[in-house]
Amino acid sequence: MSNTGILVGMHGAGFVNALFLPRGAVTVELFAGRYYSSVYGRYAAPGGVSAYSYHEPEVSSVTSSPQDQAAELAVLDFFFRMVCASMVR
Repeated sequence: MSNTGILVGMHGAGFVNALFLPRGAVTVELFAGRYYSSVYGRYAAPGGVSAYSYHEPEVSSVTSSPQDQAAELAVLDFFFRMVCASMVR
């Protein structure tokens, strides 16, 4: 973990590893459904780690239209470009 620049994953206990990231690293915590309380980013912030989160848009069914999928991909693309841009600074 000490050599990791970006930690991306689903919300869960594994994000406690963010405590071992080096100063300047970035976490991207992904949330599915309605639960979106991010505590791991708050724990890592004092160590100089930037925390971002992505919350899945609320959907009414498991399947979505191609237009909805394209919109979700565009949001994810923008989000990850923003995270990568913050790493360059």
